[in-house]
Amino acid sequence: MRLLPWRAPWPARDVTDRAVVERMASGDQTAVRELLARYRSTVYATAYAVLVDPEQAEAVVAGTFEQAWRNAARFLSTHGSVPGWLTHLTRLNVAALTAGWPPV
Repeated sequence: MRLLPWRAPWPARDVTDRAVVERMASGDQTAVRELLARYRSTVYATAYAVLVDPEQAEAVVAGTFEQAWRNAARFLSTHGSVPGWLTHLTRLNVAALTAGWPPV
């Protein structure tokens, strides 16, 4: 298997992403840390690619996972993927930041 140089291999997962979000929706704070461990680098890379500023990219990471925590139950009513959802939240936060709006 050939890996792209900017991508780390996915860690082995005993629990599905959706199960982690279900735990988040029920108030399990360890679940958001688990999701952060899985997707922090992807969210950061997405934000940094547009912003080209490490501090702003970190702010987007924080905002994205805060939104994920607050909106986990709403996500569960959809049939989307967790990575797709996080990418959507990241893009919303990047757009808000570049437009000078408060975080979404």
